[in-house]
Amino acid sequence: MRENECDLYNNRPEVTVINGILVINHVIREDSGNYRLTLSDGTEISTDLHLNVEAPIGSVEVSIICSSSGVMRVSCSSEGDQLLYSWTLNGDPLMDGDSSIDLDEKTDGNISCSVKNHVSDSQKTIRVKPCPGLDQFCRFDRSDPCYAALGHKLNLLMIVNMT
Repeated sequence: MRENECDLYNNRPEVTVINGILVINHVIREDSGNYRLTLSDGTEISTDLHLNVEAPIGSVEVSIICSSSGVMRVSCSSEGDQLLYSWTLNGDPLMDGDSSIDLDEKTDGNISCSVKNHVSDSQKTIRVKPCPGLDQFCRFDRSDPCYAALGHKLNLLMIVNMT
């Protein structure tokens, strides 16, 4: 590879050739593409190298939303390129591919979201507990106040214990 024929070298002091190795100390997105090695006698190697530059995984965040329809939605987010997601609950695999997963409102345990791409991976584990207030029962024969969560399910037991 001749420096004067390659855009890789233009204004890039971090690009050098040392003992037959092309060293790029600070890869940028524009470095993606096809590379072909040409020997000093002008012959070409028949194999090309295709380079894809991807942003590594950033920190992984997991959030939980309890809905009034009895579903706990767990979402995973991260920065990076070409993200692949996988989930486990208490160490058991759940599903791969989606950044969100729906669970039963009574789910209890440790949920992990793993995020990976071709250049890095990261994971976050959080504790999930049953959604609060979704199965709230109140009785007419109790003197203490009854509390219910806004937007959640409330069961009012209308049978009064007469004994």
